[in-house]
Amino acid sequence: MQQYFFNPHAVPVFTVGLIIAIGGFFAYLRNVRSIVNSSYFLICLSAGTWLIATALGYISVMPAKASLWFKCDNAGVMFISVSIFFFTKSVLGLKGRKSIYFGYLLAFVLALIGIQTNLLVTGVTRHYWGFFPKWGILSIPVLALFFSYMGASFIVLFYQYLKGDLSNLKKNQVKYIIIGYSIGYLGSVDFLPTLGIEIYPFGYIVVLCYLGIIAYAVVKYHLIDVRLAVTRASIFTFVYMFVLGIPFAVGWLGSNEISKWLGSKWWLFPTGLMFLLASLGPLIYSRLKHQAEEALLKEQRRYQQTLLRASQGMTFIKELDRLLKLIVHVLTKTIGLEYAAIYIYDKSSSKFQLKAKRGNSFDGFTVIEPRNPLLPFALYHKKAITFETIDEFTANQTKFDADTLKKEMKALSASVLVPSIVENHLLGFSILGEKLSHKPYTEDDLDAFTILANHASLAIENALFYEEAGKTMAEKFHEHRLWSIGRMGSGVGHQINNRFNVISVRSDATRLIEVEKLKKTNLTKDQKQLVDAIESTFVSLTDEAMRGGEIATTLTTFSRKTSDYTDIAFNDVVKGAANLLSCKFNLNELGLVQNYGEFSQKIYGNLSQLQDVFVNLLDNTRDAINKRIEEETAGNIKPKIPNQPPMTEVNAHIEGNKWHIVLQDNGIGMTPDEQKQLFVPFFTTKATAKKGTGLGLSIIKQIIEAHNGTITIDSVYGEGTTFNITLPVYDAQAKKS
Repeated sequence: MQQYFFNPHAVPVFTVGLIIAIGGFFAYLRNVRSIVNSSYFLICLSAGTWLIATALGYISVMPAKASLWFKCDNAGVMFISVSIFFFTKSVLGLKGRKSIYFGYLLAFVLALIGIQTNLLVTGVTRHYWGFFPKWGILSIPVLALFFSYMGASFIVLFYQYLKGDLSNLKKNQVKYIIIGYSIGYLGSVDFLPTLGIEIYPFGYIVVLCYLGIIAYAVVKYHLIDVRLAVTRASIFTFVYMFVLGIPFAVGWLGSNEISKWLGSKWWLFPTGLMFLLASLGPLIYSRLKHQAEEALLKEQRRYQQTLLRASQGMTFIKELDRLLKLIVHVLTKTIGLEYAAIYIYDKSSSKFQLKAKRGNSFDGFTVIEPRNPLLPFALYHKKAITFETIDEFTANQTKFDADTLKKEMKALSASVLVPSIVENHLLGFSILGEKLSHKPYTEDDLDAFTILANHASLAIENALFYEEAGKTMAEKFHEHRLWSIGRMGSGVGHQINNRFNVISVRSDATRLIEVEKLKKTNLTKDQKQLVDAIESTFVSLTDEAMRGGEIATTLTTFSRKTSDYTDIAFNDVVKGAANLLSCKFNLNELGLVQNYGEFSQKIYGNLSQLQDVFVNLLDNTRDAINKRIEEETAGNIKPKIPNQPPMTEVNAHIEGNKWHIVLQDNGIGMTPDEQKQLFVPFFTTKATAKKGTGLGLSIIKQIIEAHNGTITIDSVYGEGTTFNITLPVYDAQAKKS
């Protein structure tokens, strides 16, 4: 005797059950270590068992066979609510499994009793959609189990949403899970026909929609972009309701007409139509999904493209501070973040230091130790980190503790941590706050951040290398110059000084002996004038010889490389620099004015190094003044004061324990962009490498900072430049102690 017949009502139920079971299995395979994925698979397995067995009951010919299948379907129902509760606790990261184990044990006992006895399924009733079970006394504990665990899931979700310590992102996730559960809860309508209430059991449709939402959220977007997941699941449900519903309607409403053509094989037509529409379903779904995503993610795609374009241009920026400030600016401005911060590993301190930040609400640490548990995890994970990715990645493994990592994320005020890794070395990392819109970060966001971090890593490494190389080359250049001048100063300088001494001695001897003899003779008026002129010449010759000797001595002192710091008279610094520069050009080209008196207090520093500072600054000043004169003569700039003579003014005073030195000129000045890069190694405002290598001011900054001083600049193009320098006052008592 035939046991089954074709029932079009069974087709969508069986198909949905099969889709759910297969989908849950693939979700489990996607991450077998994840408790979330495992609990989701148990929901799908329970729901799949329920629907497939229900469909087989629909197509059964004999009531006894239908009763057996409905007993199997109810066995699946027993486990649904417990699995949902298990999934809820897994998603929220809540501990405690005793209630879950108890629920599964109770479900197993009830399922066993339900299959072995007629206490649950007492028989079947024929409806227009086919057989459906009648429930007996065992339905009371079954319904109690189902609704108590479903109720517990809702209570836990609502409590965590209202009272739990959840981020805005997590609250958004919980909100949409509640929506998904509410949709799935409508599936309990299938209980009504078992109690004698005539209503079509459409539970398979809402359960498909519910599981579709959770599937996208868990598997595809790791519970990050649930808004998108809901949209996709809704489109999926809408499309396949038509795919399954049209053949069903054709078979149900047109079976008599179709049987006139095909006879008893009439069911082949709706079945063939179902397979045809099933083939078109993915294409329709893909098209609608694409259009929905374009509408939902328009703003997101825009800023992701902006981030990618910005990342490609970063490698051209060689100044580290400017690069890092650009990155935090791009992140906060483009995405709309509460704040962003960047930490870079500092070799000198062996710690990660805060180098750039934007956003007043950021209250993270300025220094982070490398032993912070998050940093090894970031190096191991190699991708952008959120609280959700921590849960997923640490599931079923003991290398990293999820609670510890989350605690550190909160301590760092991080919603997202993006590592910058080069050759398995953690160069630094970025801390991102919440979006100002309070929208969640999507998987595409995290991918864009990872790409940005990869480009930024190369750019940062470039800038660090350039900075280190610049410092090294600047120091070597400086050392080589001092070494070269030192050799000249110790050899040629000594010889030159000897010659000046000979000239000075002989000049004085001639003036005092020979000229005096001439004065004692009887001379005419013209002869006396000539002798006076000769005497004046010898006096001048003696003075210049002595001055030449001072310059030679200064050259020797300047070139003698020493790291000794001692008390230095400020006047000796400026005088020594001026003496050296007088060998290169006429000091009248500077118009040097020294507006300071004699100070009893001195500078604590290195004389040769500070002379080097002022030699460079005054040399640059002379070039800037000449450049202004050239530009004014050519008519390229309008003179502020017509025929303005060169002017270089040096002012100095003492405040507290600091010398405050101001060097001001009326040279060509600098543009704002030039001022930003002025102390960057190899940057020069001079026209050719012959005039400047771009190392002088970089060296100056290093020397001043090595003296525990500061140097800043204020310049207006076409008007002039002012350098403000601070240096420590020499404290004899402090040095002794």
